[in-house]
Parts: sequence; C-alpha cells; structure tokens
Amino acid sequence: MIKPLTNHRRKAGLTLVEMTLYIAIFSLFMSFALGFFWQMQQARIRSDIGREGKENASQALELLKSQIRNADGLDSPGSQLGQNLSVLSLAKPDGTALFETYQKPIEVGGTPLRIQKLRLALPNQPAEDITSDHVNITRFEVADVGGGDPTALQIRLSLASVNPGSDTLYDSTLDTTATIALRTEKP
Repeated sequence: MIKPLTNHRRKAGLTLVEMTLYIAIFSLFMSFALGFFWQMQQARIRSDIGREGKENASQALELLKSQIRNADGLDSPGSQLGQNLSVLSLAKPDGTALFETYQKPIEVGGTPLRIQKLRLALPNQPAEDITSDHVNITRFEVADVGGGDPTALQIRLSLASVNPGSDTLYDSTLDTTATIALRTEKP
C-alpha cells in the first residue's frame, strides 16, 4: 500500500527558491549601499577640492591686503598693472615687496605638469609661495581703480584645481575680486 504524502516531514534547511530569494534581496541591498557610499565619497572629494581653492584664495587675498595696506605706495616701475598675471611691486621702508606669478614644474600621479603659482618676495628675504601645488593660478590681475595716483587697487584672482586627467570629479574653479585701499597717510 502506498502511504499518503500529507504526513511528509520537511527536513531542516532552506529550499533552492528561498535561498535564491534571500541572495537577490541581499544583492539589491548591497548595490544600493555601495551606490550611496560611492556618491558620498565623490561629494567628499568635491568638497575637499573646493575647500582647497577657497583656502588658497583667502590666504592670498589676506596677505595682499596686509601688504598693500602697510606699504608706503606702489613701486610703479616694478608693477605691471591691468594685465593677466600681473606683477605687483610695493614700496616698503626697507625695500620692495613683490607679488608675482611663476611657473613651477610638478608631478601628479606620474604625470609631469607646469602650473602657475603666486609668490611673495619681501625685502631681504627669499620668495615664498602663497598658493599650494594643488591649485593653478589662471588669473592674477591688479588694476588701479584710484585713477592716476593709485589710492585703491582691484585684485582679480582665479584658481583652478590641478587636474591632469581632466576628470570632472576633480574640476574646480574659483574666481574672486577684491578692492584694497592703499594707505594714504604716511607714518
């Protein structure tokens, strides 16, 4: 006689259908988690690159303001105003302070590059870089907005992140303008 199948006991464990369903749900969850993690990493990279540019621009402008306000005046023969990649020469009691851009060779990920950097040479001191190797100066323009005898200077500064592979993730530019008054009374 044949026994009915209704009393059939199920063995412990998962069936193939159950296992496939669990793996599919787990895979779906992991794909969402990894996508979210990747987006967070990209946002952090973009934020870091933008912050680097802002810090460089802020530091450069603060140093320019300080030096311009404490200068005795503009050293006209040494200054080249109204053009991109200007040279700003300031008369100081002990000599001349010089802001200028220059090209510096660097290497990023094995790729040799040449970037524009901004530097300051104070009297009797070697020139020091104002900007880091992570940004490229694309514009440093100083213009006389005081008319004739300069009483105020307009500084236009543009920075771009160093991006040898032209990866959009690492693209960042910053343009800033500041007007700085020269000290009119002499100590």
